[in-house]
Amino acid sequence: MLSLSSWMKPPSRWTRCTSSQAHSLIQALKMHYLSRTPTFDHIAGLMQKEGLISDPMAIENDHIALRTINTPQLGIKSLAKLFTAFGYTQMQKFEFPSKHLNALWFKPPSPDLPRVFLSELKLEEVSREAREILAAYSTLSEDPVDALEPISAAKAWGYLTRHVNAPWSPDDSRAPTMVPTPSWTLYRRLAEESEYASWWLVNRHHINHATFSIHNLPPPYNTLEMFNQFLESHQIQLNDSGGTIKTSEDGLLKQSSTVAVTRLQRFTEGWFPVPWAFVEFAERKVLPEYADLPLEAIKAHHRRDGFEAANADKIFESTFDKQARKFTA
Repeated sequence: MLSLSSWMKPPSRWTRCTSSQAHSLIQALKMHYLSRTPTFDHIAGLMQKEGLISDPMAIENDHIALRTINTPQLGIKSLAKLFTAFGYTQMQKFEFPSKHLNALWFKPPSPDLPRVFLSELKLEEVSREAREILAAYSTLSEDPVDALEPISAAKAWGYLTRHVNAPWSPDDSRAPTMVPTPSWTLYRRLAEESEYASWWLVNRHHINHATFSIHNLPPPYNTLEMFNQFLESHQIQLNDSGGTIKTSEDGLLKQSSTVAVTRLQRFTEGWFPVPWAFVEFAERKVLPEYADLPLEAIKAHHRRDGFEAANADKIFESTFDKQARKFTA
C-alpha cells in the first residue's frame, strides 16, 4: 500500500504540466460542473442583479471537491497523482469516523486557482455487502490515471468527466462508459448504509461541489451571516445539518452550502431521482496577527487557510436524502 508521503507527487516519469494547463483543466471542470448544477448560475444571477459581482466570471472559487472510494485502482492516491501533476501540493489529512471517510486537501500552484478537497470511502470499514456492490461497478484492473501519461488538461478532463463515469443525464445516456448501468435496488441498499457510497455509485468523479468565496464581496454581504440571509430571501434551500453556518473551532472559517440538485438518473429498473451536485460558500477571516492591516492591504495569505473536519463532516450531508429532498428546481 502507498504511504501518504507517496501521494504527494506523480511518478517521476510523468510530465509536469504548466500553469496554463492547470487553469485549462480547472476551467473545463468548472464548465462541466455548471452544466450539472443550475443552482450555481441561479445564485450568480441573483448576485449580479444585486450588484455583488460584475458578472459570474468574477466569482472567486475557494475550492472544488471530488469523492472516490479506496479500491487499489482508485481512491485519493489515484486522484492525487493527477492533481499533483498539475502543480497542486498535498496538505492536511482529515478523518471522518462516523462516515467511514478520510480526506486530503491540496494547495493550488497559483492563488487564482481553487484548492482541491479529495475524500474517499474506507471500504475496510463498511459491510461486505456494500463492498460487493461497489466492486461490481468498479471492475478495473489498474489505475486509470496511469494511462493518461503524457498528461494534459484534455486527458484529465476526459477522465474525470467520462472515463470511468456512468451516464448521468438523458443527454449522456449513450455515452461510452466502463461501468454498467446501476441497479436502483442496489443503490437504495447501499444508501441505507452509506449515502456517500450511493452518491459515488452514480456520480463517480464528477465535481461534488464548487465554493464561492464570500469575504471579498461588498459589505455587508462579505459575512456569511448576511450572505445566507440574502440566499434565504430568494428561497435558496441551505443544508441545515449542524446549523446553516458551520464554524471552525478557531472561529476563522465559516462555511455553508445549498442542498444538492436532484435530477433523474437512469437505472436498470428505470429513471429515479438522485442527488447530484451543490454549491458551497466560505468566509475565511483574517488571521489574528494581521488584524490591524487595512482592508485594502489584505491578501489571501493573510486569511485562514485549510479546512476544518467538523465543518466538512456536515457539508458532506448536502447530498444526503434528508437535505437533498428539500431541493426544488
